[in-house]
Amino acid sequence: NTGFQLLINAGQVNLTGITLNPTSASIVQGGTANLQVAYTPTNATNKNVTWTSSNPSVASVTASGTGTATVSANAVGTATITVTSQQGGFSRTCNVTVTPAVTITATDATAGEGGNPGVFRISTGSTSSNITVGYTVSGSASASDYTPSLSGSVTLTPASPAATITITPAHHSLFEGPGNITLTLQPGTGYNLGGSTTPTVS
Repeated sequence: NTGFQLLINAGQVNLTGITLNPTSASIVQGGTANLQVAYTPTNATNKNVTWTSSNPSVASVTASGTGTATVSANAVGTATITVTSQQGGFSRTCNVTVTPAVTITATDATAGEGGNPGVFRISTGSTSSNITVGYTVSGSASASDYTPSLSGSVTLTPASPAATITITPAHHSLFEGPGNITLTLQPGTGYNLGGSTTPTVS
C-alpha cells in the first residue's frame, strides 16, 4: 500500500544520573569559576537543573546555560554549591574555598631629598586568619642605600589586612637618577595573588 506511512515516536529518554565537574574549587576573592554537569544518558530529554549555594555571601552561583553555572567568589571562606536535577532529584556538590587576593602598590612611588620616603602597601580585602606574604627585592639600589632592612615578608591579619613598608633613603642622592627598588609578591599558602604584584619606588 503506497499510502501507508510509518511514524516512530522515540518518546522521552529518562535521566538516570548526573556528575559535576569540578567537585572542589579554590577561587581568589573577586574571581569566578565555571561548573559543568554531565548527564547520564547524554541524550536525556529533561536536562533541567537548579543551583544553590550554602553560603552566598562567600560564593554565589548563577546558571549560565544548559548544565553550566558560574560561581562568584564574594568573600573569604567556604561554601558548598549544589546542583539538583529536575527529573529524578539527583544531586551533586562542589566544595568552594575562597582565598584572599593579595596585592602590592606603591602608594608613594617617589623617594628623595628632604626625608621624602617611598611607600609600598601590601593588602587584601579580608582574611579569616593570619597569612604571611612573601616578597622579593630587586632594583638598582643596594640594601645599604635605604632603611629599613627588608625582611622579605609581612603578616596580614583579620584585624589588620594591610601592611605598609616605608623606604627612607640613607642619604640625599640615593633616588636621584636611576636608583630604584622593586618589590615583587611571591605565591604562598592561604592566599592568591591579585592584579598588582610588582611596583617600583624610585
